[in-house]
Amino acid sequence: MLIIIPCGSRKRLEPSPARDLYLGAQFRMTLRAAEALQVAAGGRIMILSGLHGLLELDQVVEPYEQRMGKPGCVSVEQLRAQAVAMGLELAEDVTVLAGKEYSEAARAVWPAISTPLAGLGGIGYQRQALARIIREGKLPE
Repeated sequence: MLIIIPCGSRKRLEPSPARDLYLGAQFRMTLRAAEALQVAAGGRIMILSGLHGLLELDQVVEPYEQRMGKPGCVSVEQLRAQAVAMGLELAEDVTVLAGKEYSEAARAVWPAISTPLAGLGGIGYQRQALARIIREGKLPE
């Protein structure tokens, strides 16, 4: 299983491992949900950054400001090249715990992804779904 989570807008002011760089409550909750899925089913967690593309959790990153879908963001071609370089291009069980912009970028690389948060509406609905994943260690049915 490959689990992809979005970056967050609130960041530390100094270079940090990606898992620690993002400070927002939504990022923290999404990471906890991804870790719950990883414990239950195994696999690998990656962060999808609007600037850097795919990041390993322990990869040290400088603070930046860039959202997916905005001018200057990582391109689909760059994401595909990263996936190939990381040996992830053929991943079959890919879950993206993100909203529309990040899910669409990931879908361009892995067409058959699962996107349990996309289309849920507001952040409150997404947090309810994340809380359920954390509690149950599985995706909603």
